[in-house]
Amino acid sequence: FSAGYSIDTVQANIFNQLQSYFTSFDYLGLLSFADLQSQILFVSGVANVKITSIDILSIDGTKTNTFTSDFIMASDQLPNLYSIVYNIKGASNF
Repeated sequence: FSAGYSIDTVQANIFNQLQSYFTSFDYLGLLSFADLQSQILFVSGVANVKITSIDILSIDGTKTNTFTSDFIMASDQLPNLYSIVYNIKGASNF
């Protein structure tokens, strides 16, 4: 996070930015880590971002898959954001 920004506000803005981005998806859409990172970098107060994995959950919250690179969603899937796990590191840890 950039100095001078409220972490809580930036995290809320990241969630809202991604939620808005996901509304543009269709079935069989490509979920690109680079595109997600770009969306997060649009948020004021974000200095850098690295996405390491994305979990796919069933309706009841059970994890059904984890992706560590770009993937195409199934014909019956649309993205919906439930939570983001942050691991805050120093600027030199990337």
